[in-house]
Amino acid sequence: MIDLEKTMVREIKYVNKLGDNATINLESSIKYDSNYNKKEQQSLGKVFLKVGDEDGKKDFYLSIEFHGVFHVDEDLEADVVSNETYKLLYPHLQAYVSSVTALSGIPPLRLPSFQ
Repeated sequence: MIDLEKTMVREIKYVNKLGDNATINLESSIKYDSNYNKKEQQSLGKVFLKVGDEDGKKDFYLSIEFHGVFHVDEDLEADVVSNETYKLLYPHLQAYVSSVTALSGIPPLRLPSFQ
């Protein structure tokens, strides 16, 4: 069993120079790193998300480094732990991104559902 013990935002960069009723096309990238320590029964997952305007003007830009600490109480392979911890952490990242953007006065940015 894998349990998410805590989440942390390690870094956030946010730029919003959009005017009212602005419409833009966004592009995004996401990377996930997992550091699993079988002996300590712990894994640290790190998500690196970047979202920005497609034309590169930097009118809108969001970059987040989001971490999760997991307890792993069974003997699993590192790739299984990486996949499962990402599945557990991603919804928390979605909620955080939605909240940050909504609180900044724009419609909430919704990341796609995990496939």
